[in-house]
Amino acid sequence: MRVFEDMTMRSTGKRLLPCLLAAACLLLPGTALADEPAPTISVSPDHFAFGPINVGGELGEPGEFTVTNTGSGTAHLDSAGITGTDHLSFALLANASSCYFLEPAGELAPGASCTLVTIFDPVDEGPHGASLELISDAASSPDVMPLTGTGFPRLLPGATLDPQAADFGSQQSGTASSSRTFTLTSSGSGDLDIGIVTLSGADTDQFRLTSNNCSNRVMASGDSCQIQVVFLPEGTGSRSASFTVTTDADGDDTTVDLTGTATTTETIRRSRVLTEGRLPRVGRSGKQVVPVRCQTSNMDRCRGRLTLRVRGRALGLRHKRLVTIGSRPYSLSDGNHELGVRLGSRARQSLHRHGNLRVRVISTSRQGDGSARVSDVVRYLRRSRPAA
Repeated sequence: MRVFEDMTMRSTGKRLLPCLLAAACLLLPGTALADEPAPTISVSPDHFAFGPINVGGELGEPGEFTVTNTGSGTAHLDSAGITGTDHLSFALLANASSCYFLEPAGELAPGASCTLVTIFDPVDEGPHGASLELISDAASSPDVMPLTGTGFPRLLPGATLDPQAADFGSQQSGTASSSRTFTLTSSGSGDLDIGIVTLSGADTDQFRLTSNNCSNRVMASGDSCQIQVVFLPEGTGSRSASFTVTTDADGDDTTVDLTGTATTTETIRRSRVLTEGRLPRVGRSGKQVVPVRCQTSNMDRCRGRLTLRVRGRALGLRHKRLVTIGSRPYSLSDGNHELGVRLGSRARQSLHRHGNLRVRVISTSRQGDGSARVSDVVRYLRRSRPAA
């Protein structure tokens, strides 16, 4: 049988243990059996001062006392407990104390030692004092070791979620918006215990959590984590929902309101004309052939205008502004085509004189919404070869 197995509380507030040694129970503390000298024990240290501990916070280092039999006879340990006004703020740890596991139970042989381990767990703020009391058949019984400690204010968790609302604006039905990031910060004095993140509201199926490194963790004060959400609507019209982060920060608002508008998919109608490759030589008639390619999306033709422009100086003018030397409209089906553009007389003369002419080939194609799409490339006009 082990000694000190069931700790009880007397009306005086003393935590005591049952007497398990029949012989020792017949004796008053400090007396010895007939014809036997009274045992002698020592307890070290003779007191223990705990460091400050926050109420409800993480416990500090335990206070350990070593009980040593310094006499020549076996000492019988009867009971141990915490006494005093603030006994509820201190505790004796039976499972960590080797004095609870002596064999035979409660008997400490000459020269042998065992330990009693205490902790400080303040129930409120301020200084606290109590005593560890050991009762035995030693002459010094009861041995009383003072315990002191200070309770600091309770560390309270806090949570701040930013931003607390997000409007995703208009989003085409069946497509996902760019993600929005929300930051949860542990803003209290204590650790923040975070549970799960839940979506709620009328349109929870229209919003999705794409990233979440906040759930099911404990976050130290000042630390933060992120949650990302996208809007993925179906149908048309306004959509709304919210998500909530569960924490142990009572009273803090950790809910974010989400809104967005679902729109119908619009058919995009586009076209463009691209200039293909090198321009052939200008014909004797003064017409420049321009090879082009028409590309359409949800349109039947490319419609617009092809324009050739050069700098004024290249034509012998006194300015560098772009001057149109030829232009024509086009209406083309998908594919490759050749468009002939009649050159102006000044351009033909300059080309005849210099042999080539740097030109900007500009195609302006009308789009389905009425806007224009421009392709602007640089090419060279080359005069025709002289007849053999």
